[in-house]
Amino acid sequence: MKRAYPLTQTPIRVVIADDHPVIIEGITAELQKHTDLRVVGSATSFTATRTLLETTSVDVVILDLMGMQGSPIATITALREQFPALGIVIFSSMLTMARAYLRAGITGYVAKDDPLSCLVTAILAAGHRRIYFSPTVEAYLENTAQQGQAVRLTQREVQVLQLLSRGLRTVEMAEALNIRTSAVHNLFGNIRQKTGCTERVELVDWYRR
Repeated sequence: MKRAYPLTQTPIRVVIADDHPVIIEGITAELQKHTDLRVVGSATSFTATRTLLETTSVDVVILDLMGMQGSPIATITALREQFPALGIVIFSSMLTMARAYLRAGITGYVAKDDPLSCLVTAILAAGHRRIYFSPTVEAYLENTAQQGQAVRLTQREVQVLQLLSRGLRTVEMAEALNIRTSAVHNLFGNIRQKTGCTERVELVDWYRR
């Protein structure tokens, strides 16, 4: 069931979704300095985040990408579908899939290397239906655009991604391709270098997009 949030709220109600409690505490402490922002909950997984949003009135969710037990793309797409007026601000050190997340409908993106003031700016912008990307994210998007997005994979590398997207483990991939597990690891190394993706969930998202 879709929920349409009010256009603006004062204070802006925020949920923090991150798998590290220390980061949640740090963000909460920073946001408490601002009277126009109010933390109304936190979650440490994508599933818990969706459950919380279904039971709590929220304007903006701060979403980490790594260690959240699921696919970031699938989660963002589902949140955008279920909560069309919700502001979704990515707060992550992972930038390699930035364009895919933008296409999925996020409203802000802040790198964890950026000052927390950038995160506050992103939340305020999202709370008023505006888009904000931090300087680090802007620079990354500009640099990668200049470099071009063409990635050339070998047939074997494509086969590995196909098997990965089907949920096969390394040993099962080796059996399916009739090669050693060490060869599969080498193929993954090549794919990571070419795509810039470091985690398997990123590779699956990259392949499916």
